[in-house]
Amino acid sequence: MTLKIKIEVPTDGGPYEAQVAESNGNPAHVLAPGEAVELYVHSGNTITVTELPAGTKAAMSAQEPK
Repeated sequence: MTLKIKIEVPTDGGPYEAQVAESNGNPAHVLAPGEAVELYVHSGNTITVTELPAGTKAAMSAQEPK
């Protein structure tokens, strides 16, 4: 079985971001308020959502090599 799910961080939910990780080894997504990700989840996969402090995504982008 395959499911398509959408995870969205609300803009009025507070000063936080979310990290969405899959157990299948795909890279994790970091979502800022107002951003969303759609995932296809297969039987046996686990999705983990972790709250991160606001600004985490921007800090990670600043550290990426250019």
